Amino acid sequence: MGHDTFDIKQYARTARAVVAEGTVMLRNEGGVLPLREGERIALFGRGQFNYYKSGTGSGGMVNTSYVTGIREALEESSFVLNEKLAAAYREWLRENPFDAGAGWAGEPWFQKEMPLTGELVGQAAEESDTAVIIIARTAGEDQDNKAEAGSYLLTADEEDMLRLVCGAFRRTVVLLNVGNIIDMKWVERYRPSSVLYVWQGGQEGGNGVLDVLSGAVSPSGKLTDTIAGDIADYPSTGNHGDEKRNLYQEDIYVGYRYFETFARDKVLYPFGFGLSYTTFSLEARMEEGSAPGGFCSRSPAAGQGCRECGTAAAQVRLRVKVTNTGAAAGKEVVQAYCQAPQGALGKPARSLCGFAKTKELAPGESQVLEIAIPAQVLASYDDSGAAGHKSSWVLEAGEYVFYVGTDVRSASAAGKANIEDTIVIESLEEACAPVTAFQRMKPQACADGSFQVAYEAAPLRTVDSGQRRADRLAQIHQAIAGSADPSDAVEGSGAPGTGKGQPDASGRTEDSVSAAGGGERFACTGDRGYRLSDVEAGKVSMEDFLAQLSDEDLACMVRGEGMCSPKVTAGTAGAFGGVTERLQAFGIPIACCADGPSGIRMDCGSIAFAMPNGACLGATFNEALSEELFEWEALELRKNKIDTLLGPGINLHRNPLNGRNFEYFSEDPFVTGKMAAAQLRAMGRYHVTGTIKHFACNSQEFNRHTVEAVVSERALRELYLKGFEIAVKEGGAYSVMTSYNPINGFWSAANYDMLTTILRGQWGYTGIVMTDWWAKANDEGKSGRAENVAAMVRAQNDLFMVTANAAENSQKDNSMESLKAGRVTRAEYLRSAANICRYLLTTPAYQRMEGRESELDRQLAAVAAQEMESFGELVRVPVEAAGCSLPVEEIPTGKGSSVTFELNVKERGFYRLELTCRVAGQGSLSQVPLTLSQDKQILKTISLTGEDTEWRTEEIVLNPSFHNTTFLKLYFGQGGMEIREAKLALKESLEEKFRAVRASQEESE
Repeated sequence: MGHDTFDIKQYARTARAVVAEGTVMLRNEGGVLPLREGERIALFGRGQFNYYKSGTGSGGMVNTSYVTGIREALEESSFVLNEKLAAAYREWLRENPFDAGAGWAGEPWFQKEMPLTGELVGQAAEESDTAVIIIARTAGEDQDNKAEAGSYLLTADEEDMLRLVCGAFRRTVVLLNVGNIIDMKWVERYRPSSVLYVWQGGQEGGNGVLDVLSGAVSPSGKLTDTIAGDIADYPSTGNHGDEKRNLYQEDIYVGYRYFETFARDKVLYPFGFGLSYTTFSLEARMEEGSAPGGFCSRSPAAGQGCRECGTAAAQVRLRVKVTNTGAAAGKEVVQAYCQAPQGALGKPARSLCGFAKTKELAPGESQVLEIAIPAQVLASYDDSGAAGHKSSWVLEAGEYVFYVGTDVRSASAAGKANIEDTIVIESLEEACAPVTAFQRMKPQACADGSFQVAYEAAPLRTVDSGQRRADRLAQIHQAIAGSADPSDAVEGSGAPGTGKGQPDASGRTEDSVSAAGGGERFACTGDRGYRLSDVEAGKVSMEDFLAQLSDEDLACMVRGEGMCSPKVTAGTAGAFGGVTERLQAFGIPIACCADGPSGIRMDCGSIAFAMPNGACLGATFNEALSEELFEWEALELRKNKIDTLLGPGINLHRNPLNGRNFEYFSEDPFVTGKMAAAQLRAMGRYHVTGTIKHFACNSQEFNRHTVEAVVSERALRELYLKGFEIAVKEGGAYSVMTSYNPINGFWSAANYDMLTTILRGQWGYTGIVMTDWWAKANDEGKSGRAENVAAMVRAQNDLFMVTANAAENSQKDNSMESLKAGRVTRAEYLRSAANICRYLLTTPAYQRMEGRESELDRQLAAVAAQEMESFGELVRVPVEAAGCSLPVEEIPTGKGSSVTFELNVKERGFYRLELTCRVAGQGSLSQVPLTLSQDKQILKTISLTGEDTEWRTEEIVLNPSFHNTTFLKLYFGQGGMEIREAKLALKESLEEKFRAVRASQEESE
């Protein structure tokens, strides 16, 4: 893979392929799909006119040049749409326009559906061959789904539509344009011929759906969530949506892990399910030598044999022959599951341990797939010591049975491995255990071999993470220097590998380094002439380079700036690194980050490509295709001078009601981690990256800043952190964003054990960690505060995002006062600065600062120069010599609105715009940006929040007007801003200078 330059057409073709492969067909009675050439279609549902390309919030705010919905794609096909029915919808829509809501998180989950009559439906049935019904939903940041009509449930109008249409037509197809699974009981009630989840497919969504409907592509998407009969059937529902605290009592039994163990009868559509236009046979076998006897406690790593006892590598290897036994070409996803012995810990009946997707197979064609399953994937985490090895990953003694199939329910046994004695795969130390007592789920065997739900007390924390931090400050110089294994800085005091008591390069022992921050070792040296490029060249160590920075410099270093910082690409989420002139003088560049998982968000109105959502990408089960898509995304990032995309989002679908499930992949951590790693590998080929988020347990949007996740250490390790671990170890992640919520007593940004002990120490992570925007942190036992940056730095959350002005400490954080009071050390700020600088050395921003330009950069710059934005609505305004007031009534302030003023100036010169504005009716953390550009050059982005409820006047200095006409554009990236006055005043006239130039020219002539 790899592309030489940016090709928007190929980008679109790849996105279109993702939508088609991600489409999940749940039902196709009578072979109604694919549709026949020239088939007459009656298209029902207002979603045909209001296609959802993505969910809402930062993950969906992409300005696109076009969006091809399902109707638009069908109109360009060979199918014949019923125009009488379409006319009826258009007439109704005149009185029932799209409701965009008001401001941030204000868009409703659904749009009102047109009531149907039996007469209208009957007439359409007489004139058409097939009915296609579109049901559309959205949700997103700050807006959870709810178990209500219009969200998770259908509305009465939608129920009537299904009843009437399915009753009148013999051939019916239902398309679900949604970001998340919804209630599906209606399928049995109305029995439509075909049902497909087509998700939210970005700007190519309709074209990808067309490819499936027409048969150009056979659907091969698979459910990454279990669809149960009722929302109450999900074990997390009773502990979802609380204002203050959610107990994760279901523990590791989330999604199919619960249903396959305890409640098989509650499932409508199992995890991994999805139909095709063809059929496949699978012949699976376990390779000789991989099991039994294939595991050895001395050989835990995948692919490595044991030199001592000669056993095979610590993995199971499956070979699966897939044959297309049908009449159409298609792809199939092979899924491998393990049934581990219950042992002392208790296990799910099935756990996904591997998957692979075939190429497109012609009828009769076969392909052999190999699936390697490392021992680590099969291991369980012993957080209680019940298996005899507390705080360790173990393979308990017993029989491990491997199942292979096309979904969790239909998979059949392909082999087994027997382990005589429990094997310890990895010994760790307790971290992030809960402090609140609660009961967690555990299987209890029944006489018939099934399991019933039982409960046990979740193990509570026995280690003080604050004391752990204090004990380990002595090793902090290793983290700053970056010269040692990251785990060295977090192992137990005196443990092997820490080097405790050994002299360092200066001859001092670590014992001599002050726990208060290293004493003289970490004192500020002042400017010694070193620049960051000297670190890159090996002329100076990172430690000596950073020693030049004052405490104030370090405090600025951990402050990211935004939203819409003028120091980086206009309209993006944030800037970090060399955010002050002093830091830049040391050769520290400013890196740029931008939302989000569904494409680049630029609130200035700049155009970007809107990609299929995370649920769709996950459903493809196609790592290679995801990599191809994100190679194009990487080039787009480079083109826009953005160093990291704020995504992928890799939290789990713990419950179907989480509003951000559209951004995330699955209820399963294995497929989540694999898909995330694929995206990161792709972006890394072009020296940009993604920031994996939200670390961790962002399971609901309601009260997301304060609602605590109370979860066992085992569930954290096996589920909620596992996707992140895979992204780090297999995807090479080097940028992580913490979540808003507290976990087991600590807000995520202040969770030392999660960020230092586990992420950096046990996983070997060496990149940066940033907060979500305006996130909080806490000292243990106290409430979270956004100002508590000291607690973030102590935990090794390197960047607080965001503040308006780092040098002025506009967020009023407590860095300096905490340093003076000894609540945090200078060494800890140096450690975060080192993490940031090591990251910056990998970025295109650093290369640009050093004046290095590649051929790829030149090509991308040429592409960017060709992309021109339109002016939109034009309003002519005469500007007298003294200035004028712009007609504020002509300024639309809704989301995505823009207006361009053609300013006909009487007197050429420098003008300033005084804009009096505020935000009304929005949540306190709502982001309401307004971007002003003059003659297609961005001047400034004003980014207000929901707290800016008082009138304020912003001053914008315009570029000099050398002609008598200039164009001023206002673009609103989000609704909710009010404009009271917009005054244009002449700051300095240039007419005298122009007259002097003319006079001089006339004299010379």
